[in-house]
Amino acid sequence: MDFRIAIVDFLGKAKEGKVGGDVYKYQIGTEAGTLGTWNPAVPEEVKAEVEQIIKDLRSGNLTL
Repeated sequence: MDFRIAIVDFLGKAKEGKVGGDVYKYQIGTEAGTLGTWNPAVPEEVKAEVEQIIKDLRSGNLTL
C-alpha cells in the first residue's frame, strides 16, 4: 500500500495544530490508502477484483 498521502495529510494537520489524541484511519477505500504498483506476476483478473472492491469501499457499497 502507498500511504504517502496519509503521511502528507497527517503532517498538514499537525502543521495547522489540528492533531490531537484521536485515532486517524487511513485504509483501503480512502484516498490515502491507495495501492502502489502491481507486481507483474499478479493476474489481470485479480487486479480487476481488487480494484472493484476498492471502488465498493469508497462508494459505501462494501464496509469492513
